Amino acid sequence: MPDDVELPFSESPLPHAPAAAATPDDKKTRGRPKSIISETTKQRLERAKAEFEKASQAHKAAELNLASLIGSVVVNHARADENYRQNLATLLRDKLKSKADLAAVAEFLV
Repeated sequence: MPDDVELPFSESPLPHAPAAAATPDDKKTRGRPKSIISETTKQRLERAKAEFEKASQAHKAAELNLASLIGSVVVNHARADENYRQNLATLLRDKLKSKADLAAVAEFLV
C-alpha cells in the first residue's frame, strides 16, 4: 500500500474501540482496582458474611486441633506421672462442676 493513501478507519482490530492515547500525565491508580461489574451493597454484605463464616470455621477447627494436641499430652503425662495426676485431679475438681463432666474425667480424679 502506498504511503500517501489515508485509510478511512483505524488500523486497530476493533475499529469501534477508540485507541487509548498515552499522555504523560496518565497515572496509575492506587489501591484496589475497580471492578468492571459493580457489586450491590447486598452482594458485598453477603460476600463478607460468607468470608467471615469461612474464617470462623477455620478458627474453630484450629482451636479444636490445639485442644486435642494439648489434651493428648496432658492425658499421657498424667498416666505416667502420679504427682502430675494428683495436681491435675485438684485442678479438674476446681474447674469442672457438672456431674457429667466429672464422670468423664473420673479416671484422673483418683
